[in-house]
Amino acid sequence: MATWSDEADEILGGDHVVMLVYATPASGAVLLPLNNFAGRNAGRDREAGTISALNTSVGAWHKLERIRRNPKVAIAYHTRAHSETTRPGYVLVQGRASLSEPVSGYPTTLGERWDRFEPWTPTDACDLEALAAHLRRASANRCRGRARRRLARPRRRWPSRRARSSHPPGERRAGLTAHWFAAGAIGQHQRKHTGWLTAGSGSDQVLYAPHTQSVHRFPASRTVYRLASGAAARLGAREARRAGFLMDG
Repeated sequence: MATWSDEADEILGGDHVVMLVYATPASGAVLLPLNNFAGRNAGRDREAGTISALNTSVGAWHKLERIRRNPKVAIAYHTRAHSETTRPGYVLVQGRASLSEPVSGYPTTLGERWDRFEPWTPTDACDLEALAAHLRRASANRCRGRARRRLARPRRRWPSRRARSSHPPGERRAGLTAHWFAAGAIGQHQRKHTGWLTAGSGSDQVLYAPHTQSVHRFPASRTVYRLASGAAARLGAREARRAGFLMDG
């Protein structure tokens, strides 16, 4: 029996960018946008309930180290921007992630799925190592009603201290991310926060107090993107090797 519906599967395979949620050592949450290479019925198994086509450079090794220590993660399919489907809805996948060994020249292993984002030839593809995440025992849940209508609106949302939503009352650590991306995820503007969320009883208003902030921006230029992301990935990989997270093979 399929783990998720046909409608959810269309969103899982069609979204251009997804939001990965992972835990911090202090049991907080970080939300990070990632390219979705699970399109065209590849990288996901409805019967087994797994998704295995998410990847990230080993240059971002702090995130990978946290996932290895606490493999409980979630993936939010939250926007149809540049998507292959116009179906409205919000799909949340929750499960445990396992990380593969580094894959050298990862883009060349994806074939046409890589072309969804960056039309590089195999000789152009960066040879940086990457780790692929495999979600196990994943389940998909659709958000309906007011949240569905809001998430279907094609407009940019930046962090604010107050937001209207339906949250369980109480206080908790929470992550907040606002992002914009161009086709191919070449142009980007991301603003990430960790912080504290307070939801009052009997009210649909919540207060979010950001504690940390991380911001980066890329213009919609392939040249700038390749230079900046390539340099950052190589510096991060060297740091990962010095820290003993990544071993030379």
